[in-house]
Amino acid sequence: MDLFDIDHEGEINFSDFVHFVASYNMLDEMEIMKCLYLVFDPDKLGYVFVDDCKALMNIVHNVKHPETVYGIVKQEWRNLEFSPDGRIDWMEFLKIHNKSPMVLKPAFRLQQEMQLRFLGENFWENKKRKLFDDRELADALIRKKKEAKEAKKKNVKVG
Repeated sequence: MDLFDIDHEGEINFSDFVHFVASYNMLDEMEIMKCLYLVFDPDKLGYVFVDDCKALMNIVHNVKHPETVYGIVKQEWRNLEFSPDGRIDWMEFLKIHNKSPMVLKPAFRLQQEMQLRFLGENFWENKKRKLFDDRELADALIRKKKEAKEAKKKNVKVG
């Protein structure tokens, strides 16, 4: 929850909660994956340890030590292969998710549940679509200005 204590008061207040809900509901799948990865690589070392990834899996499945996940999640975890140094880089983390989607599924289910309970899925999908459209428009304007600037440079005679 340290990520969501926006004003760093050591607790989550209503403002922090609203910020979290709005931010998390706007994330796409890759952004959720980045968020999960950063939780266990806060120093940006470029890797997380297998034990930290296992802890992450237990956290998203709400499993407390000494208990463990069970069923298909446990089977998926057992089928994963890790490098001998016990480190997982970003690409390996993505492979884990692609090969064993149940391992981190609750993180995505959390977003879905929040969207349902806070303003509804349609609201968030429309918000995401508008944000995407606004980004596309901004990118187009930037490209147009850049092209105009380059065209102007070409028209200026040297000499």
